[in-house]
Amino acid sequence: MDPVKRRPRPLRIPASTPVWRDPRLVGGLLLVAVSIGLCTWLVADARSGDALYMTTRAVAQGSVLDSSNTVVVEARPGSDAYVAEGALPPGAVAARSIGAGELVARSAVSEEADASMRRLVVSVADGLPGSVEAGDLLELWSLPGRAAGGAGTAGSELVAADVALVAVVDDSSSVGRGQPRIEILVDAGSIGRVLDAVSGASALAAVPVGGR
Repeated sequence: MDPVKRRPRPLRIPASTPVWRDPRLVGGLLLVAVSIGLCTWLVADARSGDALYMTTRAVAQGSVLDSSNTVVVEARPGSDAYVAEGALPPGAVAARSIGAGELVARSAVSEEADASMRRLVVSVADGLPGSVEAGDLLELWSLPGRAAGGAGTAGSELVAADVALVAVVDDSSSVGRGQPRIEILVDAGSIGRVLDAVSGASALAAVPVGGR
């Protein structure tokens, strides 16, 4: 008797899962999106800050603060002691000397010029050291010279102390005279002595205060 022939079972192939429903793919995409979002947030946070005024050059006490010597920058000083963008009043002046690249502090800004200070341009012997910049304090000394009759004058004398340098004047009329001209802020109480020294036979010397 022939053995019973068994019919082969049909081969069942499971239906493939759509790629977009694969949990591994979905999880990977979510991880990439979270990573990109986190990196973007960290970069933006690192670059953000407060919009504050910073000087582009040294500013002497009494000088007007405007776009010629300040610029708005993003900074995070961790304090509200500095002038924010838009808070610098028109005609504001420096209440003290401010260095180049320095954030403008609220305490360094005044809305009125100091009435006790006078601006003056004087010629000085031997010029100034290269390290001296606008805003630095100077002493003005009268150097020994010769009187009209040929007799020697007295020794060097301090004419004015705590004189603020505003700028070195680029004056072509002073070329060849060997005496550079500087613009300074002088206390009103000392202006008479300075003018007397300028009009006299003695030369003026500007000496930086603090060894600069």
